[in-house]
Amino acid sequence: MINIGIRGKLILVSIFLDLFLLIQVGVSLELNLEERLEEGITKNLYNHARSVRVLLTQFSGMVSIKEMDKISDAFGEAIGERVTIVAEDGSMVGDSQLEPGQIANTDNHGNRPEIITALKEGRGVAKRFSDTLNDDMIYMAVPATVGDQTMIVRVAKSMSDIRQIVLSQRSFLIKASVLALAMALVVTYMVLEFMTRTFRILVHRAKRISRDIGEHPIKISTSDEIGGLATSFNSMAEQLDKTVVELAQDRAWMNAILEGMDEGVIALNNAKRITLINSSARKLLNIDEQSIGKELEGVVPREVYERVLGIDVNDTYCKVNFDFFTTHQKYLQIFGALMKNRGCVLVFRDITNIRHVEQMQQDFVANVSHELRTPVHTVLATAELIRDLMPNDSNKQLAKLSGALERNAVRLSKIIANLLYLSKLDANKQSIRIAETPLLSTVRNSMNLAAEAARLKNIEMTCLVEPDIKFLADSEVLSEVILFNLLDNAIKYCPEKSTITIRTRLVHNQYRVEVEDNGPGIPPEHQSRIYERFYRVSKNRSRDLGGTGLGLSIVQQWVKKMDGDSGMEPVLPHGCLFWISLPTPQSAPQTMQ
Repeated sequence: MINIGIRGKLILVSIFLDLFLLIQVGVSLELNLEERLEEGITKNLYNHARSVRVLLTQFSGMVSIKEMDKISDAFGEAIGERVTIVAEDGSMVGDSQLEPGQIANTDNHGNRPEIITALKEGRGVAKRFSDTLNDDMIYMAVPATVGDQTMIVRVAKSMSDIRQIVLSQRSFLIKASVLALAMALVVTYMVLEFMTRTFRILVHRAKRISRDIGEHPIKISTSDEIGGLATSFNSMAEQLDKTVVELAQDRAWMNAILEGMDEGVIALNNAKRITLINSSARKLLNIDEQSIGKELEGVVPREVYERVLGIDVNDTYCKVNFDFFTTHQKYLQIFGALMKNRGCVLVFRDITNIRHVEQMQQDFVANVSHELRTPVHTVLATAELIRDLMPNDSNKQLAKLSGALERNAVRLSKIIANLLYLSKLDANKQSIRIAETPLLSTVRNSMNLAAEAARLKNIEMTCLVEPDIKFLADSEVLSEVILFNLLDNAIKYCPEKSTITIRTRLVHNQYRVEVEDNGPGIPPEHQSRIYERFYRVSKNRSRDLGGTGLGLSIVQQWVKKMDGDSGMEPVLPHGCLFWISLPTPQSAPQTMQ
């Protein structure tokens, strides 16, 4: 494909415009000339026809065809045109270019348009091809009265003369057009050479800037629009030079940071092709250095790719944890950030050591809790035995000490039981049976379990649960662990003669169970930590009430295992609202997607 510069394109446009204008002018002149020639010929033919008519009107009687033919021959020779005399019935009685014998054999001319018009309007004009003369002709006909009969005088002229004049004029126009086009091209070239000089320098400089930024500014010799463009170009080149230097520094700085990170970083475009990867990512995922530009699916292990596709995206941030196996077990955590219309960035963090430490902590807690169960039970049994064997009139101080021993042994036993329970949850050793669970009956069962504790504090529990709601959950865990823990917490921290309300509410097209109390509430600075293990808002009060700081953590763990969610909201003027939401049979297909 030929590459034509802007100057060549402008010249081609100029040629096309000039040719178009010249053709338009030539065609217009030619048509005008032809029209004027026909108009002049028609006028002359009319004058000739009237002259013949004047002569014919001088005859007062019948005139023979032979005499009429002589008259037409004489006039035809005088004016140099064809003269025809036609009777009113359309028969030809004389013609300057036919012999008398031929005239009698000619067709009837009564249907000729010029004859018809002449008889009606006194003058008739027609232009057509003549079969007799084998040529295009212009006909002019006028009526004439000869004695007591009406004749039609028709004068005709060949169009060949007009064509000759038009052809000669066309030849002249073509020569003049070629000369004008050549002169226009010369002038156009000179003008474009002057006008595009600075522009061509701009193009040349732009090409050089694309290879080397450090170019000298363009010298500006004009103050017109192109000069303004050159000024803008110099300013742009200067800014581009600064920007490229800054980008190079930023890129070097970013590469230094990326290469110094322990976390692996992979940047993907919208087509899931790798645009950037650091050395840590190559080591973590065992990727070679030739992965830039390749699709993620063919570079990273299949397990990693499937996990990345399944990332739960929330606006511009996403996070997922998973276990990834290479030659040995490795735990990776992926953080993702979406870039609008530009792909995303994935950060891979090796949390193998953290998982090992967590596992060691879980094993330690489980082992210690297991080992403490026997001595704690022994202490509890001893305290109960002392209480039972102690006489009623024994030392009050000794009775107080034995009572404290028994209470703390019970509390310690509950803590150990909850720790073992959490250890099994963390290790996924707690079995779970998911089924459609009627919510109303489950809530009532939990209220029955907590009824004795509520009765001792004269607390009223109100159930406002809709009867038709069902959850996909383990009914035993939901009743005896999750809801019971929420009710037990509310009873512990509510004052006597208060009210606890259990209700259902539809939030964002999902039902949730709410347990609301009017207790002292939780200060804002503690609300974000209430689900942490062993965390208590008021340690002294929790100790007095027998709290372990593990109940809410157990609730949260179980809700997560059943693909649900949990949370807490303050109640004004005081109190707390704890809620849980679990999948319903209607939402199960959407949850699985």
